[in-house]
Amino acid sequence: MNEPRDQSARRRFAEGLDRNFSVVASAGSGKTQAITERIVQLAQSKNALEILPKLVVVTFTHRAADEMQQRTRQRILREHRSPALQAAFNRAFFGTIHSFCMKLLTNYGHYLGLPSPLNLVAEDDEELWEAFTQRQLMELGRNARSILSGREKIGQCPSVDFARVHAAIPPPRSAETIANSKAELLDWEKRYRNGWEFVRWPVRSSSARDFLQRWTEAFAPLRTWVAEAALCVAAEVQRDFRDFRIERGLVTYADQVALADELLQHPSASRRLRE
Repeated sequence: MNEPRDQSARRRFAEGLDRNFSVVASAGSGKTQAITERIVQLAQSKNALEILPKLVVVTFTHRAADEMQQRTRQRILREHRSPALQAAFNRAFFGTIHSFCMKLLTNYGHYLGLPSPLNLVAEDDEELWEAFTQRQLMELGRNARSILSGREKIGQCPSVDFARVHAAIPPPRSAETIANSKAELLDWEKRYRNGWEFVRWPVRSSSARDFLQRWTEAFAPLRTWVAEAALCVAAEVQRDFRDFRIERGLVTYADQVALADELLQHPSASRRLRE
């Protein structure tokens, strides 16, 4: 049987244990076999008993992880390795990135104040969302001022000037729609400047080019500020919802990765992980 053309590169990957590699290969080209061979070489090294328990093999699916683990175990068993080495191999981690993150959070999540155990929940769990929104609305009703005062600063609401809109001279065919738009704007300005708590955007009846441009430019700073405020609120709700899930020991796939990343930034936890 002929060897593949890149056999030397495969051998270098399997036996070059003192360096890191990036393997780029298509499906069915033998990546699993190559990684299995590299792990077998690790098992044959002098410090295998120290290395194998720290080994982390991350794949896209649980099925791929199980296959790689079984292939490697069979190779080790065929070579009649010692029971101590087999036990060391059994401590190696094979799984997906999310299951690895969950393992880190289970073992070290107390550094972040996480409850135990943590359970996976779907991103779109409606029952959990309804429970969260009900609690948020109740808290908002009781403590509206204290809640709002603690939000992130988004800058001063910009002043608005509609002088150019009101100064627009309508062409004859757009006179009525522009007049209606100006009247709507005047009514809106009155409520806006009198500090109404909720003011809907004014309705523009005209699509005349010059008038539309004036209207758009006048509202642009305010619309930008409102969009930034909405993003701020959305981010705050997202953080609150994550905290709500964690209180109940529930995490989504995205939570697992985000919390694991946060764990790696923690001074004490990251030191323990490196050890």
